[in-house]
Amino acid sequence: MAKKNIQQLTDEEIRICGLLKRRNIPIVSLDVKWLKLFPEEDKTPEIRRLEHELKELLKRQGKVNTELKDIRIVRDKLTQSVLNTAEDTSIPEAKRLKKQEASQRLIVEAREKQEKLEAEQEELPKLISDANNALIFESVKVCYNRIDKNKKDIEKLGDWIEETRAKLKERVVLKQDKELKNKEMYAYLHDLLGPNVMEAFDEESS
Repeated sequence: MAKKNIQQLTDEEIRICGLLKRRNIPIVSLDVKWLKLFPEEDKTPEIRRLEHELKELLKRQGKVNTELKDIRIVRDKLTQSVLNTAEDTSIPEAKRLKKQEASQRLIVEAREKQEKLEAEQEELPKLISDANNALIFESVKVCYNRIDKNKKDIEKLGDWIEETRAKLKERVVLKQDKELKNKEMYAYLHDLLGPNVMEAFDEESS
């Protein structure tokens, strides 16, 4: 299924997406109940695609947070190195200036990388929320399709049960009728022939 863009969504779908955003729902692919509803073998291709997108964004968020933590440590170390070098009079001035320039260049590069990461860090929660809502929206549609199919199956099963119950009732009555006739015939023969003759017949028919 091709991914829908906002122009392809119906008015009702857009309205529901807005309601989902206001709900601030936790990450559904990490929800044990969602995973129970959607085991791997029951996931549609679209569910798999949306879940993959969400997982990739979550992984990226973790990586960005780690890289930001590392880059801040690097910047602090570089800044401290510049200060230490500036105060270290035992290093020749030309060498000291060269070392400071190299450190300052690295600080600028680190700052630029940090700014990019911070911008991405700020953007990722919205992207994750949108991806999560898209997965929820698709999950709801799949669930409603399943519910609709189950309702039809329940109706068919109900009809089968009623039909079977009626047939069972008929057969119970038929069984009881045959048992009653057997008793009547045996009682008549018993009265007519007597117990000794009936015993002989019983042995013959057994």
